[in-house]
Amino acid sequence: MLAALALLLLHHLIGLGDIGEATIGRFADDAVVTLAAALCLLRVFNEPRQRGAWLLLCGALTVWSASTAYQSLVLWDRPQVGASVADVGYLAVYPLSLMALLSLARRQLGRLDLRLGIDMLIGALALLAFIAGRLLATARESGDLLTTVVSVAFPVGDLLLVALAIAIGSAHRWRLERLSLVLMGGYGVTVIGDLLYAADFADAMTSYSTTVSALWSCGVALIACSSWIPSPPPFDRRHSAGAIGLPIVLAFGALALVAYSSVSPVEPVSVLLAAGSLCACLIRLSLTHRDNAVLLGEADEHAHLDPLTGLGNRRAFARDAERLLASLGPGAELLLSLFDLDGFKRYNDRDGHLAGDELLARFSRQMLDAVGGEGRCYRMGGDEFCLIAETGGADADDLTQRAANALSDGRPEVGVESSHGSVTIAAGMDLTVAMRLADERMYVHKRAKRDGPMAPAVYIDSPG
Repeated sequence: MLAALALLLLHHLIGLGDIGEATIGRFADDAVVTLAAALCLLRVFNEPRQRGAWLLLCGALTVWSASTAYQSLVLWDRPQVGASVADVGYLAVYPLSLMALLSLARRQLGRLDLRLGIDMLIGALALLAFIAGRLLATARESGDLLTTVVSVAFPVGDLLLVALAIAIGSAHRWRLERLSLVLMGGYGVTVIGDLLYAADFADAMTSYSTTVSALWSCGVALIACSSWIPSPPPFDRRHSAGAIGLPIVLAFGALALVAYSSVSPVEPVSVLLAAGSLCACLIRLSLTHRDNAVLLGEADEHAHLDPLTGLGNRRAFARDAERLLASLGPGAELLLSLFDLDGFKRYNDRDGHLAGDELLARFSRQMLDAVGGEGRCYRMGGDEFCLIAETGGADADDLTQRAANALSDGRPEVGVESSHGSVTIAAGMDLTVAMRLADERMYVHKRAKRDGPMAPAVYIDSPG
């Protein structure tokens, strides 16, 4: 394939005479495309996970090769006036290529969501708005229906390829790996060739230039080279502002076109397409806003969650306690209990940190089961836990004892128990003072367990 491409480029650059024109100039294009299709077919057998995508790409190149062969064998000596059957074959390359690129993108991105489609729609409508006037003029000048369809379909197909490349690039945050770069580069070169061909066609030239032929062949060669590149690992998609940067730029271009239409005549179709691009951009921005709101909610939830136990952390405790205190009615009380594990450090040093983490997670589950819906549980850090509940009196003592039992395992192989201190808070009391008092009572309980029943009693005032 590379040899055929080299001969073709050499012929276009310096010319190889009539013999070169009759052989290389006539059949080298078809040889390059045919060999490229064969390479993609080999990738079908070597890449089971992406077999469908490479089969579609092989089909696109095969149709291209058949159309080029028809052009070389049947239409070579005839002047090109209007569209031909070969052009219909060339048009079939677009849907096959689009499906192949979408299949490859789906494999790497994991899924194709609505945002990718909207990004593609924004790009396609915005770009089409700028060339709609030229397309309509070309269509009006065409002599028959087939020529009209072809003259419009080729640039539309190219725009869809460009729009899809924009959407995929945005989804990757423009950090494309080698396979995507080479593959999209190949299609980009062919699109440039198509644009030059469209210019030749609009100027009523009977044949396309050697530059167009060289660009098409180079683009096909790049597409074939992509079949040699190993598939990249799945892309880790994260939302970022850069993901919608280029679609927004294109939408601003569409907005400029709408503004320009107020001071200078513009095809109504162009204005409608530009307006459609702006509407699609608004939908995309609303989806991005919703995504960001979800991400902020998840970030806030994770910021208030202890990752090991699944309980709320100290930040969540401060938030919830302040809210509960603010909502307390007259005569209502809020129970605040602090717990500290006795013997946990010894267990952690003896059995290892992994066993210690598993014990903390188990105690947390037991505490949640014991408290149920009567209160809220938190891990304050290390081996310290907390309970708050809207209750008081005997109910508060019972709830605290249930939580303390859940945070204990007296078996010899574990030997971890909990000490606790509790306080009831009325509306208007200071949370910091209540926390300090509960902490002091917890350490009184801890010393009493350690020193035995003969330890001197310690009196602590209630908060107020």
